Amino acid sequence: MDQLARRFVAVPSARRLPGVLAAPLAAFAVCAWLVLQASWTALAHTGVLVLVGSALYGVTNLRRPRSSVAGTAPTTS
Repeated sequence: MDQLARRFVAVPSARRLPGVLAAPLAAFAVCAWLVLQASWTALAHTGVLVLVGSALYGVTNLRRPRSSVAGTAPTTS
């Protein structure tokens, strides 16, 4: 994300859209409303699934070889 920000900040024809925070704030409001409508059981199940998914993500990252430069494939000798 930082690479994209650095690449497009210097573009003279780039324009910032008015109300750029409207979409994230609206999405947050919808998410908050949905959470308030859910039961405690559903929230607990969701929490368990998030923890399982996070653990699986962590395990796959530990097994994946690291590359020296971000965004490049690891090299094998």
